[in-house]
Formats: sequence, C-alpha cells, structure tokens
Amino acid sequence: MLSPAALSIITTAFQGQQRGQGAGSLGRHRGRRRRDRRPSRRHPHPAGDWRLIFFVNLPLAIALASAATKIAPADTRPPQWKSLDLRSAALATLSIGAIVHAITQADHAGWTSAQTLILAGAGIAGLGVFASCERRSEQPLLRIERLCDRAVAGGLTPMLIGPG
Repeated sequence: MLSPAALSIITTAFQGQQRGQGAGSLGRHRGRRRRDRRPSRRHPHPAGDWRLIFFVNLPLAIALASAATKIAPADTRPPQWKSLDLRSAALATLSIGAIVHAITQADHAGWTSAQTLILAGAGIAGLGVFASCERRSEQPLLRIERLCDRAVAGGLTPMLIGPG
C-alpha cells in the first residue's frame, strides 16, 4: 500500500540520478532479506512464531516517516479534490480488480476457462481505456508518458515482478 506514496515522494522530492538510485532498491533488498530469514519446519526461528516478522515494518515505518518529514519538502498547496477524475479512478480500480480476481481464481476455474479469460481480457481492455482517458485528461491520475522514464519504470518494475 505504501509503494505508490513512496514512489510519489521520490519523484517529487528528488531529480536526476538521485531519483533513480533509491526508487526500487531499498524495498527489493529489504524484502529479499526478510524472505531469506523466514523460518521453516526444519529450522524453526529461535525467536518464536513466524508471524512476528510482520512487526519489522512498524519500527521501519516510524523511522521512514520521521526521515521523510526532515528530507522531503512540504507540499504547501491545498488538495484539489474538485479535479479528481472519479470515472478514471473507478475504471482503473475495476480493471485491476478484474485482473486480480481472474488470477486468484484461475487455479479453481482453470487458466483457460471462460471465466478467467473473460475477466482478464475485460481487465486488460479496461486498463487500455483508462490509459486512453488519461492521455486526454487535463488532470490525469497517472501521466502515462511518465512510465517511459527510466527512473519511474525502474522503481515500478521490481514492485510488479518481485516476490509478494
């Protein structure tokens, strides 16, 4: 949930090579270290229950929030809710929801079932319509051309293909 906010802070607060250096590496490195230390049945974790690993995020979030207030410049502009494109927000949410639902239900319904193919196709088509709407919007939710920027794509790619 925090990845879009972190990416937004990085892209607005830093420029050039500074932006590219930190965009994706911290989360990928932290996640890999956490995964490698996960206990197994053969080698149980000496500190106790494996669910305690999720509490590592709490001190990390506190430290990052504290650092962000000192490093990231404050946005003094008031929020502009009147320009929020609800149609595009709903379209993106429904499209991604359809794709996620198709993927999560594919084991039960079958990867080549009509349900999976129709939901995934509708989700992908919906994202295409979303991209088209965003290109014409005066206040887009997502500037599609920003995805061609190496720093932005370099930060998004590890989040898309990295371990969940």
